[in-house]
Amino acid sequence: MRLQRVELHNFRQFDQTLLIEHFDAQFNLICGDNEAGKSTLLLAIQAALFERYDRGAGERLRPYQASVSPEIKLDFSLADKTYQLHKVFSKRSDKLAQLNCSDGQRWEGPAAEDQLQQLLGFSRPTRGETKPELQGIPGLLWVTQTTAFQPIRQTNDTQSRLQTTLDQEIDELLGGESGQQLLDTIEQQLSEYLGRSGKPVGDYKKLLDNEAELAERRTSVEQQLSDYNNLIDRLQQLQERQNRHTQEQSLKHAKQQLIEAQQEAGNVERLRKQLD
Repeated sequence: MRLQRVELHNFRQFDQTLLIEHFDAQFNLICGDNEAGKSTLLLAIQAALFERYDRGAGERLRPYQASVSPEIKLDFSLADKTYQLHKVFSKRSDKLAQLNCSDGQRWEGPAAEDQLQQLLGFSRPTRGETKPELQGIPGLLWVTQTTAFQPIRQTNDTQSRLQTTLDQEIDELLGGESGQQLLDTIEQQLSEYLGRSGKPVGDYKKLLDNEAELAERRTSVEQQLSDYNNLIDRLQQLQERQNRHTQEQSLKHAKQQLIEAQQEAGNVERLRKQLD
């Protein structure tokens, strides 16, 4: 399923018309300031797909303190067909549900809701608004804000649909055309790396040889680095010894100077006595 166009009227804070077109088929990013309406836009898409048009959803979807009916137009493609969905949520006479298909089929009212339910494969509550566990496989993939860590709830119907889908995918992968293509691709790529004998060939062998050569060079460089570190440690030890030796020589020289000074002082004292 791929969205193509969304148009909102009188929906929450969008009291004016909001139109978004040209959705990308692969990825779409919606960004904006806080309270700009990002979550509201997603809520509108969710409501258009899963909420009935003639129940109480309109009460919480209309603008604050307004008596208008929320309106949503949603264009999407599904299974090579294009659909145009138009809903007006209300319990009054202006309520509306229309679903048009590119093949010319058209559904209105409850029939449009039933067809939408059949297309998306979800269930509806007997009364009130829809719940996530009733939204089928789309509900499993629709993660709303603040609910990412909540447990996944599934009905028996959802579990059955999910199991059937997975079984079909696995059957197609293992035994169908896609599975054979995958197997052929693996065998082709494997032959580019390993020969019939199971030994590396071609570029793969060159890479392995290069890896082995680099490993030897790395071992040699690591040994050189170890020797260099040992030399640095030896040099540091010698520098420490030299510093100690220098300090010892300085101390010895100072002691010698002290002795000479004491001798000179003694000579001066004797001369002074002779003078007296």
